[in-house]
Amino acid sequence: MGMGIVVFWLALAVIVGVAANTRNRNPALWFVGAVIFSPMLAGLLVLALPAREPDLSAHDSRFERLPSWDQRSPMAKLGRAAVTVFAIGLLMLAAYAMSRP
Repeated sequence: MGMGIVVFWLALAVIVGVAANTRNRNPALWFVGAVIFSPMLAGLLVLALPAREPDLSAHDSRFERLPSWDQRSPMAKLGRAAVTVFAIGLLMLAAYAMSRP
């Protein structure tokens, strides 16, 4: 049962990191914060904070206009889907591990 809780905790921390990334915040920092403190607390905090505007550098024209979801490459979409499937898999593994006696 202890291993299931750890896997569940990490899966929720991954979800917090993904949520932080979609709100233009540092996903690694939010993941570590969720692991150390609490995924629920970090998740509520990242959702309560307003989304940041992308940091567009005036000296770098590559970031003048970020592509919308429809204009992104298939690999970018595949990567995001892979992270989502990984998080769901971790949650399922945690549920299985916690259900065993």
